[in-house]
Parts: sequence; structure tokens; C-alpha cells
Amino acid sequence: MGHEKVNSKISSLPVILDAPIGLEQVVDACWNVFQSENPVVMLELPGVYGLIAPGTRLGVEALDRTKSRLPGKTYGSVIGRIQSFCHLVEPGALPSELIQEPALLERMSGAFIRANISNRVDQRSAVIAHGTHQGLLLPQGAMSAFFVRLEERLEQKQRESHSRADEDWSSLGLFGGKNHSAILATSANLSGDPLGSITDENRARDFVMQNRISLWIHKKALESESTVHSTEKGSFPILEVHGGLAWVRREGPGLSRILKQLPTSIQLVRETETLSIGPKIQRGNHK
Repeated sequence: MGHEKVNSKISSLPVILDAPIGLEQVVDACWNVFQSENPVVMLELPGVYGLIAPGTRLGVEALDRTKSRLPGKTYGSVIGRIQSFCHLVEPGALPSELIQEPALLERMSGAFIRANISNRVDQRSAVIAHGTHQGLLLPQGAMSAFFVRLEERLEQKQRESHSRADEDWSSLGLFGGKNHSAILATSANLSGDPLGSITDENRARDFVMQNRISLWIHKKALESESTVHSTEKGSFPILEVHGGLAWVRREGPGLSRILKQLPTSIQLVRETETLSIGPKIQRGNHK
């Protein structure tokens, strides 16, 4: 068994959603692609273009093919339901205040949050590096609601597939044996591309056509013209959190705003600072 052949034939021309059509219609279009033989979608995120796929074995394989993935790299995800991400991380990986009141995490929206989801630093998978996984937290709005709906559909599909012993939809091998329904996300470029992440529409169009991606979702498909604002371009910043300590692992648009409003239970550690307490931090090779 495996993914059903729903719209599985890939057209030479992608479907482009570039005008407001309603949340459920966009979710439906994306979900149809997720059930196809090439479950990869181009999505315009704030300031950068990304690729998304279901957090399954077939989703990983499709992203690997599309990006000509270099060995040793891992994928992050987009956080739809905050509580689900809090359940994924290891006890103590995030301050208890954030677990009890997940809405506080929204102060870190606009960044990848990297945290331990395994107590083994040697744990690796397509989404785990040194026991950590990173999830992108988007500001509340139509885009975040889009990922909530996709997570819900994926979770339902995984439940149905589990009853049929269909391992193609399972996430156990990705998330260290944990059941977690996540939408994987990565930069829309070839792995190791010296030009870096795609931030302009012309490069995005070339990538879609050259890699036979069947669906391209613009921000405007989810938000009206009046709510689409220009943003600083570039990849999202990364904050690695261990308990009450946080390290900036990558700078990016909006970082200064995020650091100014960090929850009081998180202390920012500068690279030049030396701590006498706390775990030895190993950098994951997420990309």
C-alpha cells in the first residue's frame, strides 16, 4: 500500500494560486498534492520561498529528490498546533511556563525554534540532528491556520493508515519513535546552492518549472491584498532553546524584534559568553 494516486500525474505546467480563494480551497489543493506521487508544494512564506511536504517517509524522499539533497542535512517543520510541538519536545527542553501556557511561545513567532525531542545527542533522522528538531513558528493569521488544517488532515490520515498497517504515512521513523503529525519545510533551492534561499519570484518560477512542482501557492492565495505586507527578505532566524537558555543559531529578518520580546523564562546566551552551568550545546545540522 502507499499514497493513493490522487491527481498523481504531474502536469508540465504548475497550478498557481495567486489570488484569495479561501482557506479550505487552498488546503484542499495542497492536500491533493500531498497524496500524489510527488508530494511537494512551493509556498511563498514571509520574505522567502519554501518547499513543504508531509512529514512521512514519502514526503522526505520527494524533498530529497527535488532539492538533490546533500548527505547529512535534516529538515525542519512548520508549527501548526503549538500544543502538539510542546508535546513533541523532551521534558525540560522548554521552560515549564511555556508548556503550561503555549501562547507565550508566540512571542518567538517568525523564527525556527530548535529543541531536544530526544535525550540522545547521537539521535539522527531526516528531521533530527543531535537529538534536536526545529519548527518554524509563524505569526497568528491565515498562514498559520493553513498549517493547522494540514496537520489535522495529516493526523487523521495517519490514524487511518495505522489501522491498515500502511507505513508510508507513518512518522515514527522520523521523530524518534514518536507519533507526530508535522508538515516539513525547507528552503526552495537545490541543496548547497551558492545563491542561497530563493527570495524573488523569477528564481522561484524557474525552480518550479525545472523541478516539475505541480502546485505553487502565493501568500495572496491565503491573505487579501490589504493584509499582504512587504517584509525583509531572507531565511528565518533560528533560536536553539535548552531549558531556560537560548542561543541564536542563525540570524534573519525580524530577529531583533523577537529577542526584545522573548518570554521572561528564557535567557539569551551570547556566543562569547561562557556558562558555568547548563548542558554542553551541540549544533545540529538542520538546513
